[in-house]
Amino acid sequence: MMVNKKTLLNKPGRVDEETLKLEISKIENILNLLDKTVNIMKIFSFRHENVKNFVDQTFDSLLEYFEDHLMLDLEIKEFSFEYQGETVFTDTQIDKSLPYLFFKDGTIYLYLKRGLSREEFEEFLKVIHTNTILSLEESDIVFSIWEKDFVNINYLATDELLAAKIGVGMKPLKYEVDKDNLFTGSMDLNPEDKRSLSVEGTALGLSETASARRSLIQKINEPFDNKKAISDLSEYEVTILENMIESNREMSSQDELLALYIELLYLDQRPENFSETLTALENLLEDLIKKGDFERVSRAMDSVREISEAMIQEKGKSLSILDEFYKNIRKSDSLALIKKAFYLIDVFQYDYFLSYLTHVGPASLQMIVDLYDENRDEVFLVKISDYLKDIAKQDASSLMSIISENRPEITKYAISALGLSNDPKAVHYLSQLVRSADSFVKKEAIQALGISSDMAAAMVLLSLLSAKNRDIRILAAQNLSFFPDDAVVIKLMRIIREKSFQKRSIIEKRALLEFLGKLHNSEVMKIFQSFIKKPGLFFRSRKIQTGQITAAVLKTINLEEAYSILESGTRLRNKKIRQACQDAMEQSAE
Repeated sequence: MMVNKKTLLNKPGRVDEETLKLEISKIENILNLLDKTVNIMKIFSFRHENVKNFVDQTFDSLLEYFEDHLMLDLEIKEFSFEYQGETVFTDTQIDKSLPYLFFKDGTIYLYLKRGLSREEFEEFLKVIHTNTILSLEESDIVFSIWEKDFVNINYLATDELLAAKIGVGMKPLKYEVDKDNLFTGSMDLNPEDKRSLSVEGTALGLSETASARRSLIQKINEPFDNKKAISDLSEYEVTILENMIESNREMSSQDELLALYIELLYLDQRPENFSETLTALENLLEDLIKKGDFERVSRAMDSVREISEAMIQEKGKSLSILDEFYKNIRKSDSLALIKKAFYLIDVFQYDYFLSYLTHVGPASLQMIVDLYDENRDEVFLVKISDYLKDIAKQDASSLMSIISENRPEITKYAISALGLSNDPKAVHYLSQLVRSADSFVKKEAIQALGISSDMAAAMVLLSLLSAKNRDIRILAAQNLSFFPDDAVVIKLMRIIREKSFQKRSIIEKRALLEFLGKLHNSEVMKIFQSFIKKPGLFFRSRKIQTGQITAAVLKTINLEEAYSILESGTRLRNKKIRQACQDAMEQSAE
């Protein structure tokens, strides 16, 4: 349906009913994607591929909406978002409801404007995520958005709420008080003011005597008593406050020290000075690991890696001192220290913990397996996926040591990491796993071969198309990646021409025919033509089935020759194949 852009961009009021339905459909899709994105950010880090995919989809849907609209304006209800009086999103679970997150802080309307950049949108998502992981009492989405001062994201909140926010974050004004002259000077009062002041002062117990004024001045000059000032706090609360202050001072100094060491490593790479600085950094990192502070440790190691890569690029090799540093963090006593520190961290630090272990490398693999076996933490298991992909890039063979039918959860991720690895030996390791006696390991290896970008993986899958086990053949056919290589094509053409092809399952036939259909090859079209014909007496039902599958595949091929084959099929006497060809032509025309 064509939409009048001028109507949408400049509408004076409500648009027509048909256009409104289209708008609402788009907005519902945007908000559902937004909700899914926020939810998946609670499980994965912002850098995770799953999160990136959802952010891409959500932002793309917004850009599509902005092609025809200047702004997305949403009215906020307690558990729903509304657009022009129509409900476009609802979630009644208070602890996860996006509408309620905005509603509880007094938001009436939310506006997203055309011109919204990817960076601004990602910051907006992070603001929402930060508030969703806080308790309802602690979160304040309006204040968080106000702090960011977005250009293309605005809101409208109740007057009471806005009044409460005024002045937040502003520097307090400094007043100078001259204590000596505080009570000097005079004020002229008329008789009525004097009588009123006298009556009200007496009622409040105030005194006009000079001694009372001197007493007040004495109190002003008294030194400030810290303990008296916090007398309303309990002893426990005072202890926590002191610990927080001390912790903040300590961490700030460590941040400065880390920055200093990293800067010295960048600037002074003379062996004697570099070694001394690296040793100091190693000692500091050890102290941080003991405290479970893997965020700082991970950031520092990222910088060390950058320095190492820069040295290799500039000098052709890294300093032996740096190699020794990496050997030290991979020693058994260092690994034992890391394992012990794991129990000091919470779920939000898993990313930093595993990020550090990617620097440790394959030496940390067994420790990861042990930690999961001991804790069975599902969130930790999901995070392990990215860690294993990084290890596979360093040494794909190392993952073979943790693959076992006794630990299916980690085995699944390890095999998948092999499929994504660019290591040329990864396909060799997967082909070994395909021969495993354990059916779980075998099937996971076949699926990993399907996601591999190595043509050798396709050849392994082709060999499995002749397996005796029907399930293995089907799985291999389903995961066969498209490689227009002569060897692959010749092998497939041979399989399809065999009489035994008619005995294969529907899934196998369709997968193989779809693969060949992508070639747009005249020889393939001749084979397809041979399947769209009178089925004959032998294997009649199987041939009819093959003809129906071929018709379904031909409709996806944008070639005149494919259309011609379907057209000839509509004149067949066999009703099932004729109908399949007619349906395919109608659907391709749509």
